[in-house]
Amino acid sequence: MRSFSNTAQIKCYHGIAVDTGTRPHEILGLKIEDIIRPPNGGPPTFVVSGKTGSRSLTSLRYHRYIREWIELHPKRSILSSILIYSKKTGGKLNEKSLRTLQERTKAVFHPFIRRGHRSAG
Repeated sequence: MRSFSNTAQIKCYHGIAVDTGTRPHEILGLKIEDIIRPPNGGPPTFVVSGKTGSRSLTSLRYHRYIREWIELHPKRSILSSILIYSKKTGGKLNEKSLRTLQERTKAVFHPFIRRGHRSAG
């Protein structure tokens, strides 16, 4: 039986990937403290670092999944916790484990579907 938290975690991951075109390793490196949620309830912003350098991104369409996952995150009170964490190790999830988790939840993944979109930075 799959737990809801894994589903929420994958929705958060996919929401960030589809909304911003961020590479998998950039998303897996995000911490809870990296997500800046405006006090007015607007879309969250965050800074990712990758092969093209650091860039600031905003999740415009799927920010509810990010908010939902942070509320369900078992270590949400520790801001330095990895956002998409490994349930097995409690640390950063690697890309191979991410693919396995996606297969278990039957998620369809298109990591660069919005690459080049205006919100991709």
